[in-house]
Amino acid sequence: MPDRMHILDTGFPAFTGEKSTEEKVTAIQNYLYMLMEELRYLLRHLDAENFTDAGLGELAEGMTRAAQQDGENPLNEFVFHTLSENLINNDELELDRLSTSRRIRKYLLRDTTDDNYVSLSGQGEQLITGTIVSSTGLLTEDELPLLTESGYRITEEVGNAATTQATNRFGALLYWQREPVGHTQDGYPTDADGQPVYAATNPTNWPVLVYKYTELVKSEYAFDMVGQNYIPQVVLGAGDENGNSKGYIYKDEMGFYLRYKSSEAKNVDIRFSDDGFVDAMHRRLSYIDIDTENGEVYYGLEGSNSLYRLSFTQSESSATFTWPDGFQCEVSVV
Repeated sequence: MPDRMHILDTGFPAFTGEKSTEEKVTAIQNYLYMLMEELRYLLRHLDAENFTDAGLGELAEGMTRAAQQDGENPLNEFVFHTLSENLINNDELELDRLSTSRRIRKYLLRDTTDDNYVSLSGQGEQLITGTIVSSTGLLTEDELPLLTESGYRITEEVGNAATTQATNRFGALLYWQREPVGHTQDGYPTDADGQPVYAATNPTNWPVLVYKYTELVKSEYAFDMVGQNYIPQVVLGAGDENGNSKGYIYKDEMGFYLRYKSSEAKNVDIRFSDDGFVDAMHRRLSYIDIDTENGEVYYGLEGSNSLYRLSFTQSESSATFTWPDGFQCEVSVV
């Protein structure tokens, strides 16, 4: 865009004594019209080349304050470390983290229900449930040492819900930049004039408070090592303290799998394969009884209390086994 600036320079009217006043006024009017059109174009096509580094920094800081209004600051470091850098380099923007948690707004609304949210980071997506931790409901001066003279009570009574000071993704404490005396219907903080209040890491007398939560990842869609390759898979369930009791869905070069990892770390799989069959894997015979007189076989499977029956007929050279659904398998006698 800067190469268009020469138009404004070369188009500037140059007057000589030979031109009349009317001609001079007309030239100035034409230049002003061209100037207005060029300004309209320039302002509609701003890019990184139109800003100094200091200007880009101010733009990023302003966007950060707006992003911080949502409490969890999912765009905070994105704006500071990614947006400004990529604007300077005129590169594409990339987002490395996103969270839909509403903890600061839930605190302002005194909403003690679970914080169910989506987190995108690293190589996957997680569905997380945050459940409030119970306590006496009072913050101590050790937890939040900054007391305010304006009446903002950091030892506020919040029933049986424990509270703490919010932090950004790097663990830095967050503070309101003005006193939040109210909030909107959606839980966005406002000052005495009803204007939005933003959070940042520079200390003030108004720490940003949230409830304390314990978190469980109840579902995840991410890459994981299966065999020798990284394969995307769905993980279902929070599991137990050992990381077991979870369900998995994935596909590798052998087929499509449904897997349950038991509390004893045993894999129970169902595989859908290219040959068109569904196989229940890792299940062995636990019991078998052959009744040669009546031509019947009773068997049991590992982990099941049920008995299964099939019949058979035999000749001198083979035996034919018949399942209840009519499927038959012939076994040769050696």
